[in-house]
Amino acid sequence: MDQAFPIMTMEDALLEICDFVESGIFQRMLQELWETPAPMRPRFVDEVVLNPEERARRGIVVPLGMLIQRSHFLDARPTLFCVSKRLDREPWKVTVTIDNAEGRDDEFGDIEKLAERM
Repeated sequence: MDQAFPIMTMEDALLEICDFVESGIFQRMLQELWETPAPMRPRFVDEVVLNPEERARRGIVVPLGMLIQRSHFLDARPTLFCVSKRLDREPWKVTVTIDNAEGRDDEFGDIEKLAERM
């Protein structure tokens, strides 16, 4: 099959996301998030990270094709938000999640306890 444009690979998408979340301006926002007490971080995510006007005020421009959103998982990981990028092969996407490290569920990562909940 002849493609006019190269197909984005998972690795390409992950590198693009990493470039974005590792940028100085995004890291400054994350630093502010980590300085916020753990129980208040979801509110910070709602008011700052997920708010396009607040991101713009801080000079954060989400690259074309990327999405910042909430995400939840059945294994109770304490995800605050994620940054995703769709691949050319819909519906595939690559996602980097940002977890609330101090809010971890003791059962996170325990596959046997996860299986019991399902």
